[in-house]
Amino acid sequence: MKFAFLLLVALLVQAALTAPSLPWLLSAIHVWLVVVVGRARGAPAHTAGWFGLVAGLAADLSRGLPVGPSGIAGALAGVGVARASTVFELAGPLFWVIGTLLATGITEAVTAGVYASLGAPPPHSWLGAAAALAGTACLGFLTAALEWGWGRFFSPDARRRRALRRRR
Repeated sequence: MKFAFLLLVALLVQAALTAPSLPWLLSAIHVWLVVVVGRARGAPAHTAGWFGLVAGLAADLSRGLPVGPSGIAGALAGVGVARASTVFELAGPLFWVIGTLLATGITEAVTAGVYASLGAPPPHSWLGAAAALAGTACLGFLTAALEWGWGRFFSPDARRRRALRRRR
């Protein structure tokens, strides 16, 4: 249920980023991939793949693209991030930054491959792929910073430190 809510919020944010009044670089960000990366943390690879498939299909439907390429790419991205986080023991901010870079790279490569195999032009050029990679990695960095700040303020250790300061 939490995944469905976060995916819906991500798709709404992604739709808002495609507004004509915003720079085109913002529309290249794959907000839905951050949800897939977050779900891949600590999950088995096959579970992360299923969540990536669902998120990719929902992203295709919401953007009006042909249904399928982002689903395949999302599934492979989920598997890749889950496997990389297990093998390299990624945690904290490093997990978010490396995870979003890896997921976006996999998604862009697989999507280009699927469109090429169908003989159709991809939805964007290499410049759009580079913008997607950079923008989604920046969003991953922002997510890491927000998670760090949330943990610093609301963790049990932080509560204990505040309680000790009040006693003095």
